[in-house]
Amino acid sequence: MTGARLRRGLALALVYVALAAAYNARPLFDGFAPPAPYRWVSPPPEFRAGNVVPQPATVEAPLGPSGSAQAGGSSGDGQVILSFAAGAFPAQPPDTKVVVQVAPVDPATLAPPPAGLAADGNAYRLQFAYEPSKSPAAAVAAPADIFLVVPEPAQSLLFSADGQAWEVLPFRPVPDLHQIGGAFDRPGYFLAVAPPVDRLRPGGGGEAAGVLRAVAAIAALVLALWFLPVGARRLRGRGA
Repeated sequence: MTGARLRRGLALALVYVALAAAYNARPLFDGFAPPAPYRWVSPPPEFRAGNVVPQPATVEAPLGPSGSAQAGGSSGDGQVILSFAAGAFPAQPPDTKVVVQVAPVDPATLAPPPAGLAADGNAYRLQFAYEPSKSPAAAVAAPADIFLVVPEPAQSLLFSADGQAWEVLPFRPVPDLHQIGGAFDRPGYFLAVAPPVDRLRPGGGGEAAGVLRAVAAIAALVLALWFLPVGARRLRGRGA
């Protein structure tokens, strides 16, 4: 393979890598489709036009003699995902199931995040109730996980039992930069947080800014691949 062909192949590979990263690491055969627009309870001004209201979710965990069966589910828009291990809810005869209600919440109605952090998307409230007695379930007896889709890469996932004070949840690894996960054991409020960003300013962390940064980086790399060898040949010619 000639040097020119090698540089061309490397340039194309770098283009693919940058575009995949800019569009949430989707493979080539997905057509570089960007993630679906985030659905806000109370969208920032730049996202109000065309915003779609986020959807709630209901997850049911059937009950048996040893407690609840393994259960899980997500909201219709996929912005919140839940997973409950078997035995997460103790048996409570004659109840036959536990119903988990998930509702999106405007984070501005809750306590502010810790200093230096801002809400990254919606907050979500979880409530547990035995059925048909409708008595509340106050805790989860076995591990449970929650995953939130976020508009910006998140730093932490917070929990609050009453929306007045926050604590950091144990982290659950997620390969997608637009998701964050954590383990929990009680009903309450969940909120992803990140350092504040200006979505309208290039470099502010928004989707458009990410694409611009990727394009700028790839342009610099392509220029280096094409022109540095030419410059080196010229210098060798002058030395001769």
